[in-house]
Amino acid sequence: MGPVAVLKRKFHHQTIVVFLAVFCLHLAFLFGCAKLLHFYDATLWEQVQKQDSSEYYSLAQSLLADGRFYLDGIRIPETFRTIGYPAIIAGVFAVTGGSDFVPGKAAPQWGDSFYIVLGFLALLAGATSALVVGIGEKLLIPHPFALAGGMLFGISPAVLFLPVSGMGSDMVFAFLFTLCLYLLLNLLDSPRPWIYALIIGVLMGIGTLSRPVGQFFSLVTIIAVPFMAGQNWIPRRREILIGMIALLSFLVTISPWLLRNYQVAGHLSISSIPVYSFAHYNIPAFLAHHHGTPEGEELKKISNMVGNPPDKLNRSFAFTDAYEEINADFLREYFAPYLAFHIFKTLPFFLGSGLDVSYAVLAIETQWRLHIPFLPHVDENLSDLVYERDFGGVLKNLMTYWPATLERIMWLMLFSGTLAAPFLTKNTLHRKYYIFGIAVIGMAGLLSSPVAQPRYRIPVEPIAWVSGIFVLTVAISFARRKLFSHKISMKKDVTNL
Repeated sequence: MGPVAVLKRKFHHQTIVVFLAVFCLHLAFLFGCAKLLHFYDATLWEQVQKQDSSEYYSLAQSLLADGRFYLDGIRIPETFRTIGYPAIIAGVFAVTGGSDFVPGKAAPQWGDSFYIVLGFLALLAGATSALVVGIGEKLLIPHPFALAGGMLFGISPAVLFLPVSGMGSDMVFAFLFTLCLYLLLNLLDSPRPWIYALIIGVLMGIGTLSRPVGQFFSLVTIIAVPFMAGQNWIPRRREILIGMIALLSFLVTISPWLLRNYQVAGHLSISSIPVYSFAHYNIPAFLAHHHGTPEGEELKKISNMVGNPPDKLNRSFAFTDAYEEINADFLREYFAPYLAFHIFKTLPFFLGSGLDVSYAVLAIETQWRLHIPFLPHVDENLSDLVYERDFGGVLKNLMTYWPATLERIMWLMLFSGTLAAPFLTKNTLHRKYYIFGIAVIGMAGLLSSPVAQPRYRIPVEPIAWVSGIFVLTVAISFARRKLFSHKISMKKDVTNL
């Protein structure tokens, strides 16, 4: 076995260590929340159920019970949630024999299927961290730095605190997308790149069915395939065909769900989420700032426009046409000011602190409430203070909650590094990859606004960590060269004397 093979084997073992370390850390954190802080008991469990967990769980049980996709107690086909993540949860239940625990009825016991799913998500966090290491290696980042990138992703506050919000789909999508990021780097070297393109299309299809925002990630990723499959900046016929394979496999993966939605609701669409979310979140958020009125008041006006239907029916395709008309009228009237507002409100996506949001959940008033003065007890949106030009409030927030401020500085440096990375590499393939990363991060930021949260950043955090660490290695190499040349210069000066 040659030295290169030995190094690769050693690195392989180190990657497994990163996977196990992150996995065990997440399990320990989960155990601490459950057993030491009693996070999922009584009062706090009611808060968890305000998240998406109960609906994902209900849909998974519906799939297991009779193979149908509807929420508990509502016998109409569900079109707001997509089938991917509930199907994955159902698969975890089928393999592990999940208990009969029912969300919303009582707090779970240790070992219930709720914890089994959170354990599965911890496993995916470890696997995603290992993929970050693999991406770093493919980009020729020194091994210690690549390993550090994987570990830092795994302990990033937004990633580590994710279980406190319940069984969200964020980590599943992050894992699937990061796996596609890794496969993209293998397109050029593989003798059969069409296999990688095929797998990328299928994975992005599953990701889209797990989290509807994946359809936009898929668009950018599939466009990137022909560029990553060749040496030239302009794809040739062969590379375009490889891209078409990725597109075709993506469409084949999502088409059964599209046809199902068309059959049950008359809409050939992944989900009713985009139209509903714009009307219920984007418009009220803007109008509240524009008119100086409470956001709930603006939301009530929109609900009145469609007759105040029940919530579960309100968000279905039954009201999509009405919301599309409301959204179109809004954009015709407020397009320019809303665009500026939308871009500004991406700030929490890029600079939001995972500690800020996560600790707000942990600090809910309970018998064990934590009293740590330098961590926020409320989810105070820093971007609102900036937008309202309350710079005194901004300064007070930054100084009082200094751990969150340090994290914001870290993200500012990482995303700045992401912008610099294409200019610092001499490898054409790597330059194209870093440009693709900038496009994906920018798109994700715009899609998350104006209700951006740090957890929406999780799928693109691997790109930010790898790019930022690459720039760090370049800076260190540059500093070493300068230091070495300075020492040589000093020796020459001494010799001349």
